[in-house]
Amino acid sequence: MAALNFTKEGEFYIAETTVNNDYALHIERRSEGFFYMEQSSISDGEYAGCNLPTDVSNGFWVNGDYFFSHGYYPMKVRFKSLSEVKKAEINEKKEE
Repeated sequence: MAALNFTKEGEFYIAETTVNNDYALHIERRSEGFFYMEQSSISDGEYAGCNLPTDVSNGFWVNGDYFFSHGYYPMKVRFKSLSEVKKAEINEKKEE
């Protein structure tokens, strides 16, 4: 697993990384609050919004464990949380 480090930028806590395969995201937050995800399929491109299931983006949760598949790799991803993140890790699927 790889730790994600969220830093406060304006009103959001933000973490960025590049993924190279499908992955699980585990996140633990201090309180409920909206959660967003953005992605870019090119290394020097702007981020674009991602469609997340409503139960993820609405933020009515404190701890979450979700699996993501972008279908194209590598993919730059940015996670944005309105509430403080205590711990977050990504676990990429291993090639068989």
